[in-house]
Amino acid sequence: MQMGWQWLNRLKSFIQTKRGQRLLLGLMLLILAVDSSKILRGPSPFRSRSDFEDYFEASRRLNADEDLYKTGAMQSIFEQSVDLPTMKPEELLKLLIESKGVGAYLYPPFFAFLLTPLHTLDYKTAAIIFQTVSLALLAALLYLLHKQTEGSTYEYAVAIATLLYFPFLDDNAANGNVGFLLLFLCGAGLLWSFREGVISFLGGFLIGLATVIKIIPAFLSGVLFAGRRFFALAGFVAGILFAVLVPAMTGGWQKNLDRHQQWYSFLIDTYQKNLVVRPYANNQTVSAALSKLMIAGSDRKQEMFALPLVNLTAPQLPYFAMSVRLINLTLVGSLGLLLLMAAWRRPLDLKSDGAFFTAVLSLTLLTALVSSGVSWYHTYSLLLIPLALRMGSGPLHSMNTEERIAHYGPAGLAILLAILPFRWFEALSLYSLYTWVVLLAIVLHHRMAWKGLIGRKA
Repeated sequence: MQMGWQWLNRLKSFIQTKRGQRLLLGLMLLILAVDSSKILRGPSPFRSRSDFEDYFEASRRLNADEDLYKTGAMQSIFEQSVDLPTMKPEELLKLLIESKGVGAYLYPPFFAFLLTPLHTLDYKTAAIIFQTVSLALLAALLYLLHKQTEGSTYEYAVAIATLLYFPFLDDNAANGNVGFLLLFLCGAGLLWSFREGVISFLGGFLIGLATVIKIIPAFLSGVLFAGRRFFALAGFVAGILFAVLVPAMTGGWQKNLDRHQQWYSFLIDTYQKNLVVRPYANNQTVSAALSKLMIAGSDRKQEMFALPLVNLTAPQLPYFAMSVRLINLTLVGSLGLLLLMAAWRRPLDLKSDGAFFTAVLSLTLLTALVSSGVSWYHTYSLLLIPLALRMGSGPLHSMNTEERIAHYGPAGLAILLAILPFRWFEALSLYSLYTWVVLLAIVLHHRMAWKGLIGRKA
């Protein structure tokens, strides 16, 4: 045991050196690069081989002026009278092939347009370019975060934060997901937004682009407002307008408008009507967590783990939906009030506010993620940004117990879930342990943020 502690102390001391940090970050990037190659597997006629294939095929449809969201195929499937037990094998095969890619591309047209330079290439070549650029963007973000903590005694913060969220980063890499692009846009955008000059506008612009790819980064505009970063907010609006309008280059203004209306009907309107969307094991949101506990059929493996605990009947579902909506509105409303009070009392500042700034930033991202319709585990890799910034401003022992739990709870659980046996992982995912830890972190961040807000001088 004593030898084990000595080994851990030596490892800790090595990681705190610049050479150790570079070696650790280099090793993690190398592993991510190797796992990125998993999306190069052979094609399947029934399912996409990666998230990137969904994006890639969407870009091809966009540039060929075809049905971007495959709404025609979706409607055709819905109109068919499907009786699986009586279907002939060839009919079932045809249905599976027709359903491939239906509902797979969930983003506005901008991201498909962004992949236009790749759409004429074969899948493998395009995938290699996409994964290479994605890893380069992740490395660029880590460099920017390191520069932010440079000169501090705790420069190893970025390496440790990356290590803690490495399982979620690896999921992004192995699936060819958009996560690294979002991480860069949000992280670089936030850091630059709190600087002076034109770069502040650029920072907001990047967050605006991220918002059009995935709605969650929109919450960061609240942090900009709390910091009274009005030039960055102008960039945020400009980024949104740019990302909404620029896909018109592939089909004209009317076609672009039609595609955005399809996206709204396909995703936003559906979410507002159904509220519970894809309540599978890996979806760690309030709506999915409660659905897995209370609604049979939310995940096909519920019965293996004695779920649901309470099986709601059809007449009870509207009340369930209202309850979920109320919880999400409470989470978002309480965050909005905090950000409004912070902006009114004294502008939030990245450099001078330290723990208060990172508490507000982490709270903002946690609220956005857990109140969303769908947040897979890998989406929570966005929490790497506030954790790296907080660790860079002071050691672990400088945090009180609440702050440690709020910052390290979600990060530590990411590591724990990665090393547990798969059956345990499934059980904890179905019982949504990560969601409950996130909600606890939100409560603790609120307590710290309000204490910090009261203690700040106007």
